[in-house]
Amino acid sequence: EPMPKRFTSMFCLRTIGNNFATKNLVKSLNEISVNESPLLEHELAYILGQILGIRDHELLDKNRIDEVRNRADYDFVRENLESCMSDTSRDSVTRHEAGEALGAMLSEKSLPLLDKLSLEENEAFPEVRDTCQIASQRIRWFQDLQKSDTTYKTLENRNPFQATDPAPPLNLLKLAWHENINNLVNEAAKILSDPKANIFERYRSSFTIRNELCSHNISDKSARKNGIQALLTALHCPSSALLRHEMGYVLGQILACFDEVDKDLQDLVIDSLEKSVTNDGEHGMVRHES
Repeated sequence: EPMPKRFTSMFCLRTIGNNFATKNLVKSLNEISVNESPLLEHELAYILGQILGIRDHELLDKNRIDEVRNRADYDFVRENLESCMSDTSRDSVTRHEAGEALGAMLSEKSLPLLDKLSLEENEAFPEVRDTCQIASQRIRWFQDLQKSDTTYKTLENRNPFQATDPAPPLNLLKLAWHENINNLVNEAAKILSDPKANIFERYRSSFTIRNELCSHNISDKSARKNGIQALLTALHCPSSALLRHEMGYVLGQILACFDEVDKDLQDLVIDSLEKSVTNDGEHGMVRHES
């Protein structure tokens, strides 16, 4: 079947989201479509993670977490994603997405494998190593949250989109310094623009900027510009192709909320994405996402 039709079918299965859907998505990922198309295969892994994903604001919702983890297909999907990620004959972009899906699922049983493949001595591809680091840090962030006194803690749903993100925003746990959104975004921009910062924290910062920008919460034009500029700097940051590809994804979401973005900032985003997608020397996953 033509690729557009197969993508339509994939997203139909995501919407259905039951055991039948995951069974057929796994069959396509690890049997029918192996090494056929990295674009198709990575999207299959992504959708599996979204179906069984636990969103950031649900991380203290025991009923929701139990609902996902007690599904009959949870371990089946986990095992197949682990198999895909471990298979070095598969494209690195597909393996990256399998790792990200395990993080979305909060697959604690996958931590040993994620830790192993986050090390250069065990994994040749930086995009896979970086993904495993981010996925393991999301799971451990959740574990630390569970260990802390959550009696008076609530998690705010800051995400205007329906997706499960690879990392929580900085203001998921509402703290006093988060109340001034302009200051929060400026701090997120500072972290994101620092090539020496932990990639998990840079991811968190990018989603913080996206959430508040797309929710029309940034009143200060200079803060909006700082946030956009940090995303654009990260889009061309040489330290990580994985980070650059995620910035392409985030910037696309921001453009989808064009009513919330200043026209001059929209033009900056479009120009920067075009520069990325037309760069023959850029990693394919970055150009695809841009």
